[in-house]
Amino acid sequence: TESPVTPPALPTGPGAEAGPTSDGLVPLDSAAVDASGSGTASLIPAGNLAEGPSVTNGEVVPDSPNDVTREVLDDVQDRANARPWTFNVTSGVMYDDNIQFQQTGGDQKSDMILSGGFSSSYDVRSGSIVQSLNAVLGGSYMKYLEYDEFDGWNANAGLTSALAYGDFSGSVNLGAAQVNGANRLVGGFAVNRNYLASVTGNYDISAKTRLTSSVNLNVMDFVQQGYQTQQFNGNSTLSVSFGANYAVTEKTRLGANYMWSEAKQEGLSSWGFSSINATAEWRATAKTGFTGSVGRQVSSLDGVEAGDGPGWIGSLNGTWQASERMALTLGFTRSTAAAAVGNNGGMNFNTINFGLSRTVTDRLTGTLRVSYRTDDYQDLGGGDEFQGREATYWNIGSVISWRVSTRATIGATYDFQDNSSTFGEWNFSASRIGLNFSYAF
Repeated sequence: TESPVTPPALPTGPGAEAGPTSDGLVPLDSAAVDASGSGTASLIPAGNLAEGPSVTNGEVVPDSPNDVTREVLDDVQDRANARPWTFNVTSGVMYDDNIQFQQTGGDQKSDMILSGGFSSSYDVRSGSIVQSLNAVLGGSYMKYLEYDEFDGWNANAGLTSALAYGDFSGSVNLGAAQVNGANRLVGGFAVNRNYLASVTGNYDISAKTRLTSSVNLNVMDFVQQGYQTQQFNGNSTLSVSFGANYAVTEKTRLGANYMWSEAKQEGLSSWGFSSINATAEWRATAKTGFTGSVGRQVSSLDGVEAGDGPGWIGSLNGTWQASERMALTLGFTRSTAAAAVGNNGGMNFNTINFGLSRTVTDRLTGTLRVSYRTDDYQDLGGGDEFQGREATYWNIGSVISWRVSTRATIGATYDFQDNSSTFGEWNFSASRIGLNFSYAF
């Protein structure tokens, strides 16, 4: 059964470089929120598509007979026993040369950051209505060696379930997280708490026709001490989408969907988005697939249509399983939003993402990700400094993992971020390099 066509990502709003505007409003921006927490979250390695030994039909495939060690055989036995519980302890050290994304030439602060924590998960699968159930719980403590005012605890919990009954399939996802540490956007110390809930549902009318729907709610409690105290306190985003797609051939699906969303900031402004999109999926070969969408979006600010009318949005994503040990992804997304100032402007966001995962041996794996984004702002009414405002962002990250034994893994991470903006000389760059260790029980 082919996977349903998913709608394009919600508009992200203005870029991470956006500070307070002329009316004192700081735009709600997922990129800015991510930036505020990435000073601590970046200590945790990004997900690796190729972690652990390569598996074919449930069995480990060694590079050579010499790689069949006692640890590998034990790991195969663990898989055979299907242990539902896993528990890991983690530790790490990272050097960050600009922990708060201060402007080039400004008061940049560098520091060594130590981390220690745990993660646990419970994963079961069945043939009943609840096809699978996964629960996760984790926590860690971040210690800044020089700027200890940023020390603090992080925590996360989540529950994901896949459902199926007859021609119906769906999923339920619940999550909560707290990120504590240096605010990478505007300085100071921040506690960022996120709570999310999402439900998806698909119904196969026939062998070729499928109805799709989703509801997502994200609530954020951002408490900041220092510059602009509690500026982001009490935000919520609600989105709803529904659509249909049709299998034109065994490899191609075409469809359409409608999406509505609203983002609110307590005591500030709210953004609204509605869009109609044409969607497509194409499984070109057994190893290559593409998804895409194109549509028109209307944005509003505080309930009033804003910007220069409907804007074009879209996405195009491709995946290529080059070999059993290497996979590549490439994607482009364009989104728009109403202006945060002046009520008569618009903002456009274009993003290109590239990813590569490679299993070098059964013990050594690596990933690489590259992201490039451009923002431009049209006809803003907040003053001359807003007219023609543009910004570009680069992000490059890599993770290398070495499986020392069945239980122990050592990893190295590198992350580079760079921003160039015509607004207020808000330019910065930051590099982070780290080592981490995990042990599974």
